[in-house]
Amino acid sequence: MDEDLRILRRYIAFHEGETEEEALKNLKEALELYFEPPTPERAPEVRTVEVELGPAA
Repeated sequence: MDEDLRILRRYIAFHEGETEEEALKNLKEALELYFEPPTPERAPEVRTVEVELGPAA
């Protein structure tokens, strides 16, 4: 999470904007990107496993 905050701060610092309106627009975009849920890069692998239960040894 610390890395995420560092990236967010850097993004805001480099994209402050020329006007207050532009700065607020850039801040809104940065926050939307920060709070966007992650998307998986690949689908999870699902397998069926058979297990035999017996008395404890």
